[in-house]
Amino acid sequence: MLYVNDVLLKEEIPQWKKYEDFLKNELPHLEDTVIFKRSTPIRVNMIGPGKPGLVEPLPIMFVPFEALDFDEEYGSEHWRYTRSAPTKDTSGKFHYKPLGMNFRQSESFDKKRQPDLIFFMMKLSHQVKGGAIILEDKKKEARKVIERDDREIAVKYQIYNMDSPLSPHNTGSEDMLRMIASAWGVSKAHSKKKSLDEVRVELFSAVDKGQRELDKTGRGFDIFLSEIKSKERLVLRANIQRAFDNRTIVYNQTEFTWKYAENDHLITTISTRFFNNPISGLFDYFIRNEGKRRIFYNTLDDRYTYKEPEVDEGNEGDQDKNLEDLSWMELKNEAVLAGVKWYGKKKPEIIEEIRKKKELQTQ
Repeated sequence: MLYVNDVLLKEEIPQWKKYEDFLKNELPHLEDTVIFKRSTPIRVNMIGPGKPGLVEPLPIMFVPFEALDFDEEYGSEHWRYTRSAPTKDTSGKFHYKPLGMNFRQSESFDKKRQPDLIFFMMKLSHQVKGGAIILEDKKKEARKVIERDDREIAVKYQIYNMDSPLSPHNTGSEDMLRMIASAWGVSKAHSKKKSLDEVRVELFSAVDKGQRELDKTGRGFDIFLSEIKSKERLVLRANIQRAFDNRTIVYNQTEFTWKYAENDHLITTISTRFFNNPISGLFDYFIRNEGKRRIFYNTLDDRYTYKEPEVDEGNEGDQDKNLEDLSWMELKNEAVLAGVKWYGKKKPEIIEEIRKKKELQTQ
């Protein structure tokens, strides 16, 4: 049962409309067993490097069966869920039982028998609204897995495949992959003492780590695939890493400052949000200060450069890479790079959308 301001929810009160809309428009689309789960992932204790131990259970969370809500028309509303009618004491105060539930990793509810509780959890519970608890959506989660795997395949193709636009086979040298690796923080990527295979492995590892820690880094698969299409920022980030490797510039971890090593001249003090990623801090500074960026480039004896290849306007049709002749895997990679969703679509439809995207980019 649901109560609003100590009044049983029924058709005669205005708030019934919210519940009725839920029953008609949302509840039918849910699974028969509705599952809510903690948004915090289960942790696994480590007993040694690379040796997982026991699963560390999450502390129990108490979810109250009461919530305050605000309606623009009716003002403040005090909602409660209860399994039975509340009791009333001599002073006229209502008492509800239970007060809430102990929520572990996940809890399941029956759509037919518990629509009231499902409504309360989805629409009113502050733990759900705040994101501490989420509704399990298997279809949505499956789509996320497919899209993530799809982007991972595209990244691996760009880094490892011999037919990749980044490979020495197509660029004429190893410089492009080495520059991109430097931009992703791979130390000494420019040094020929480090083989290109080593650079490739470390580059994918850096991109993959960025994806796994996306909340911290803000750089993952999507950024990688975007940056390789526009090289200006990539070149700057790569040169910062290279200058750091060559000790042209140095970073002071206690003062949070970047300086030129030769004359100890201060470049900048990075802001607090970059304390865990000083390379990104210096990159952000140079992006916002063109003059300082030019000074930085002028101090480099050895640096990456890149010039976009000139396109022969008479052969613009070649830029389609003969999409019809590509294998299914190659076409999927082209679709991901162009920002086209391929899943569930036929090959001609994907090719048409890729070409439309490219036309818009050239306008």
